[in-house]
Amino acid sequence: MIETREKIIEGATYTVTQLPARRALKLKAKLIKTFGALFMGGDSVTFQQVCSSLDENQFEAICMEMIQGVRKNGVELTPATFDLEFAGDMAGVYKLLLFVIEVNYENFFSMVGIGLPSFSEEPTPSNVTRKTFTGK
Repeated sequence: MIETREKIIEGATYTVTQLPARRALKLKAKLIKTFGALFMGGDSVTFQQVCSSLDENQFEAICMEMIQGVRKNGVELTPATFDLEFAGDMAGVYKLLLFVIEVNYENFFSMVGIGLPSFSEEPTPSNVTRKTFTGK
């Protein structure tokens, strides 16, 4: 079943719906190609090193692919609204992208023993992730 989760990050409500399986596989391959060194390199590879060799157009394209169908306070994020919503808030961008990864790949990372950090606010009754299901 396709699952939709909602989470409050920095006071805004984000809604992320899981990608269909084949689309999630393609995106995962891109993420592994781009950031795999972080997971495979252990202590010897830093996020800074990975980012310094990253093509900025490729990184932007992956980020825009990740936000497809994501809603912030009920409004779907598009490249244009993304630019407006996150101007000056790169930390917010990374928190959102981590939530997208969590929704789509949480069981994969737990299966291989990698815990995903949480950058959202501490859980309170008002920001706990809500799950809904669609499809069969």
